[in-house]
Amino acid sequence: MAATVDVADLACLEDAARRIRVGVIRGVNQAKAGHLGGPLSAADILAALYFQVMRIRPDEPDWPDRDRFVLSKGHSSIGLYAALALRGYFPVEELLTFDSLGSRLQGHPDMTRLPGLDMSTGSLGMGISAGIGIALGCRLAGRDARTFVMLGDGECQEGEVWEAAFLASRYGLDKLIVIVDYNKLQQYGWPGEEPDDRLPPAWPGELAAKWSAFGWRVLEVDGHDMAAVVRVLEQATAGDGRPVAIIADTIIFTSTEQDPVKAWPGTPAQLGRALGRYKVEGSGLLAEQLQHLTGGTYRINPALFQIITAGNAEQHGMTSEQLMITQIKPDMVGIVTTLDGRPIESGEIAGQVIPNHDNFQD
Repeated sequence: MAATVDVADLACLEDAARRIRVGVIRGVNQAKAGHLGGPLSAADILAALYFQVMRIRPDEPDWPDRDRFVLSKGHSSIGLYAALALRGYFPVEELLTFDSLGSRLQGHPDMTRLPGLDMSTGSLGMGISAGIGIALGCRLAGRDARTFVMLGDGECQEGEVWEAAFLASRYGLDKLIVIVDYNKLQQYGWPGEEPDDRLPPAWPGELAAKWSAFGWRVLEVDGHDMAAVVRVLEQATAGDGRPVAIIADTIIFTSTEQDPVKAWPGTPAQLGRALGRYKVEGSGLLAEQLQHLTGGTYRINPALFQIITAGNAEQHGMTSEQLMITQIKPDMVGIVTTLDGRPIESGEIAGQVIPNHDNFQD
């Protein structure tokens, strides 16, 4: 496959990434549970893989010569489900069953229930080990299949990751390609200088140096530059005897709209300080001002607020001010919480936008 993408194909890939993000938000909103951050930061990479780079057959999901994909950061499953649905593995409407009783789309991928999944994951660190086994199996069977594994940057603190990295290099698995979603946020990280600060999972250059030290070929890319993502994935498939690690520099949120509130700042001063940096759509107030007006009991993240409402609170039957300081319509319950993490009930003042499960595992 060519290493470049023409303008029309690039636009299609960017639209696929946008639709993946929409699917993620709708699925999590419907379930009132799940992770948003990790799936959104990985959307461009998933679009490039499933709509351009990987050799797959959605109508024949068990095709023996297909490329394989393992989502090691399994809590980001809704992003993978959205990509699979849009690629034709199952109906897009099924995304609204995410994380519900009896659904094939559980909070972590289950390969025994859903076509198109090459591995069940969830326990962080295990996906790369599975990927090594898959790559070795394809080699022994004489298949020219590539194995792609997506890791979170926080996940790279797992010891199993580095045991596997050592082994893959020793075996010379140059058809194994690890993609690290370097979005710089994780659920439980090292504390920073301020109470609301967290240090990033890895410092700039740290991940590249570590993977290189373990004998991997390391490539780095802006994970939201679609042309660059496709180009680096194609470069990675040109084997030179070493496994490949792609460090994709990403951010937790990118918008589903043309005029976005772009994302979280990727700095150690994470959530708390981000809250005061954006004006809340339609209200003319900063989030920190709203916090003051509500007695400091609730906070809101306007970046995610704009994404969920597409910048239009009226679709929820109220103005932005009403949405935040009067009541929450039933379909918004579970998306917002109080500062101490308690899910709000309909009729309460809106709080910090964090789903029932933490957004920021990695």
